[in-house]
Amino acid sequence: MKKATLVLFIILLCIPILFACDKKCSHEEMSESQIAPTCDKEGYILRQCEDCGAEFKSDFTPAEGHDLSSSIFSPTCNDEGYTYYSCECGYSFKSDFVAPIAHTLRSELHEPDCVNEGYTLYSCECGYSYKSDFTEPKGHTTVQKTTAPRCEEQGYTTHSCLVCDYSYISDFTEPTGHTFTKKTTYATSFSDGHTLYSCGCGYDYTADIVLSEYIFHGAYLDNAGMRAQGIDVSKWNGTIDWEDIKAAGIDFVIIKVGSVYGIDPSFEENYRGAKAAGLDVGCYIYSYALTVEEALAEAEMMLEWIAGKQFEYPVYFDLEDSSQKSLDSALLTDMCIAFIEKLQSNGYFCGLYTNPNWLTNILEADRLTPYFDIWLARWTLSGEPNWSDSFGAHTGIWQYTDKGTVGAHTCAFDMNISYKDYPRLIKDWGYNGY
Repeated sequence: MKKATLVLFIILLCIPILFACDKKCSHEEMSESQIAPTCDKEGYILRQCEDCGAEFKSDFTPAEGHDLSSSIFSPTCNDEGYTYYSCECGYSFKSDFVAPIAHTLRSELHEPDCVNEGYTLYSCECGYSYKSDFTEPKGHTTVQKTTAPRCEEQGYTTHSCLVCDYSYISDFTEPTGHTFTKKTTYATSFSDGHTLYSCGCGYDYTADIVLSEYIFHGAYLDNAGMRAQGIDVSKWNGTIDWEDIKAAGIDFVIIKVGSVYGIDPSFEENYRGAKAAGLDVGCYIYSYALTVEEALAEAEMMLEWIAGKQFEYPVYFDLEDSSQKSLDSALLTDMCIAFIEKLQSNGYFCGLYTNPNWLTNILEADRLTPYFDIWLARWTLSGEPNWSDSFGAHTGIWQYTDKGTVGAHTCAFDMNISYKDYPRLIKDWGYNGY
């Protein structure tokens, strides 16, 4: 089998040769090329038959050899030095090797800090480096700063490192809550009142709205009944036995505080005695004012004299002096309004003491009686008063005589009836020292 395969192979190999031998070419048409020598190859003349393609080389010239240039590469810390030879043809090689040089190390000390080790860094210009001689971190050096709690913010202690920016917070305390101060704007006959609650942190709110109409409204209405029996007094009544006054059925007293000529000499004694006997107390100032400015000055005196005291009945502006009757009605009315509003805005339930003649003929009643409580002097000893519409709506107290007798006292008293529950109203709304 192997011999048959070999014979077949020889026959196949000889077939092209037999055919080639049959083809004859005279190589009459020849082309010629000059092949120049290179660094490592011979030059020659190449002739090629244009009919059959046969090639013939002749006239050989020797190879030129490499034209070498050299570059010297110095050794580094990690690599050998050498000379690099190269030819423009691309041929190159290295030789003249020089061993690597050792690292040139410099040292740099890094001190430890709060959280990082200290060490010495050894480094070479070639980029090689390593660390050694390690030391432990120093740890944090902290100081404490306590922040006190505020109204809505927790208190806490901040621990801060003196060396680095590390810090943490601990020891939390609850917010203190707001600490309010109150500033009350009292309702007057012409404006509503309120209380402003303010905290030192800047937070505030308004509450306790007081509508003027809830306080300063009508007193003596149709068929209003008597609520309390009272008297009013001054130095002209002399020494008063207040226990006897109380036992005689008197519920309240209105005491003269004074006038522009000074405080009534019996005011303090009468105030203490009436209070000790359990009577409800109001007060009044007798006016000599001729201008609005003088009325306001009397209001300031009144505020100074009654400061620190408590009154269950109103404080009154007594306007009836003969020196004032010739003044213009509008001016007199302005004086009343200025005084009463001054007292009201300072937290006092203030009204006007006058009489029907003044309300009807001297004052502008339509500017007063719809807004202020009236203590009306209309002396008659019998029957209920028949109030005029012009001054009746806000009449809270009727002074019905100046010839009253009370208990064992021999002096005459001004007698009064109250148609309004002033103690409840004044205490509920926080006026007159309450």
